[in-house]
Amino acid sequence: MQDVLVIAENFSFGGMETSIAGCVKAGRACGLRFHLACGNDAPAAGPSVDWESILAGLPLGPRASASELLECVERLCAHIEERRISLIIAHPFISYIPALIAAERTRVPVVVVVHGPSSAGGFYGAAYELLLQRSVFANASAVLAVSEETYDLVAPYCDRARLRIQRNAVDVTGPAGAEAQADLEGDWLVASRLDDAKVTGLEPFLLAVGSLGHSVTLVGDGPASSRLAEFVRSRALDHVRFLGRRDDVPSLMRRFRAVAGMGRVVLEAVAADRPICLVGYDGIKGFLDRRLFEQAAWCNFSGRNLIDLPFDQVREALRLPHPSPSEEGWRLSSDHDESVVWARFFTEARFLDAPAPGLVSRVFDALHTGLSGTDEPYLSPELIASLIDTGPVHFPPARTAPGGQPETALRQVLLTEVSHTAHAVSQLRQDQESRFQELKQLLQAPPAPE
Repeated sequence: MQDVLVIAENFSFGGMETSIAGCVKAGRACGLRFHLACGNDAPAAGPSVDWESILAGLPLGPRASASELLECVERLCAHIEERRISLIIAHPFISYIPALIAAERTRVPVVVVVHGPSSAGGFYGAAYELLLQRSVFANASAVLAVSEETYDLVAPYCDRARLRIQRNAVDVTGPAGAEAQADLEGDWLVASRLDDAKVTGLEPFLLAVGSLGHSVTLVGDGPASSRLAEFVRSRALDHVRFLGRRDDVPSLMRRFRAVAGMGRVVLEAVAADRPICLVGYDGIKGFLDRRLFEQAAWCNFSGRNLIDLPFDQVREALRLPHPSPSEEGWRLSSDHDESVVWARFFTEARFLDAPAPGLVSRVFDALHTGLSGTDEPYLSPELIASLIDTGPVHFPPARTAPGGQPETALRQVLLTEVSHTAHAVSQLRQDQESRFQELKQLLQAPPAPE
């Protein structure tokens, strides 16, 4: 193995991109060369990675038509052959499908990395979910799950011999010398991609630490940055400072008394030996000691398996100073050391087999033969159902159900899409605002006499 192709629907900035950067760094130390294929036109916006080549602007999203899928697979196959790719690593989301088709057609091993529940289905419709579960997970050379949570979601559709947990990993060495001894700049560093899901948890955290008189420096960017800025402005949270996107977050952490965030931020904070408060999608989980760290790892430090701090305990739970991991006598294990984790992976990957042509290739061939000129998304439930009706596509039996589902039942699944109603979305917003008001009242109440 010499040349590795990384395929991702979008390569910009966030936990997945920094994970890929760590993979490339460790792989290059093993003598490998890396190439990127992505859907966005400006991969240079992501973390600094030394790519041998970049194939950008591919139609890898959920709205890609049959003709665009054909174009995408042809470009991928040509790149694989031209660059003599010997391993493909596929990252979310829709990019899994053209990655597997290209691997099947060029006979190159493909590894699918599942970063969380959203990578395992349920967000892009019934057609995508069926192809993901019955073909991508079932036929990939190997599937890597970053946690027990994602392992359990994938296991019903994947042979256990090809499925393994490979935990999120970071550079555990950290900065040295003067940088490690830098003077403190403030109380809290919050690092996060600013999307709607993560901002929902950050908003009550900013209210809580503000009530304690703590300063907050917020690093990150994303589609919900304006929403969070408006939240800060409307509630007069003058203690919050926005730095925008930074590429030096691990070293920046050492300049603050504590760190807040989720996912890889938790690991980077422990590597920097800073107290870390896990702020989940739905609320504040509190500081992590060794026990809570190991519990949080089950869901990749998303906080999904941890309870929110009760509102009346928030102020006391977030007081500073708080002991660092080393002061509590613990540190990251080798399971989270990117140099160890990826070196082991690349050693084992040498023995992977290429996938034989399966379901996604049959779908691709059927679309190519009869529907290559259509502008309809190839993941349209109606389109995939029509391929079942006309006969060229047959789904393999589900591994979880002996005998599988009949084609007529699968067709019905495809045509029964579930969507959130406007009323449900409105109700969620009302519940969220109600929680903010309750938290604000509790935080403004005078502390109980000691």
